Amino acid sequence: MLDTNTFDYIYGKAGLTNKVQKAVDNGKIKLFATDVQKQEIEGIKNNEERKQGIQQVVKEIRVEFIETSAAVVALDQQCEKGFLGSKVDSARIVSDEDRELLGKLSSDEDGELLETVSKLSTECLFKNPADLLIFYTAIKENMDYVVTGNSAHFKKPLERFKMERGTKLQIKNRKEFAKLF
Repeated sequence: MLDTNTFDYIYGKAGLTNKVQKAVDNGKIKLFATDVQKQEIEGIKNNEERKQGIQQVVKEIRVEFIETSAAVVALDQQCEKGFLGSKVDSARIVSDEDRELLGKLSSDEDGELLETVSKLSTECLFKNPADLLIFYTAIKENMDYVVTGNSAHFKKPLERFKMERGTKLQIKNRKEFAKLF
């Protein structure tokens, strides 16, 4: 899962787009993002060239946009990076009957997972609901990494989360990500 600031990093780092694209082409990695990142990219103001460049990078490295595994509604104000709240067609809201048909976790397990992650938010470990959705979706979708320029911001919640529940999720900073190529 790539945080929005990672797209900016790839865009600004000469040659990295091609290296990432080759790794995707060779099946070595799959890259994911959600509507949160899409809204944040769209929210870039005062620099249309940068915004278009990042959008082009997203296309070139073939990021797969997936629904968030939860939703945030009724935000009092837009987040500083442009996240307005979950869009109906971009967040997964599943009935118990649909969940059973899809073979997803039971509602009790989903509820416990969301409650554990929500505690991290109420303890001020996540100040941004957008980051909370990215984090929760990465855990719920059993991803290997969240790649972000704010790795310290994600590491403490991950440590706390691992104390209560298991996950293979790791946090990588952008430089660690670039070294993979």
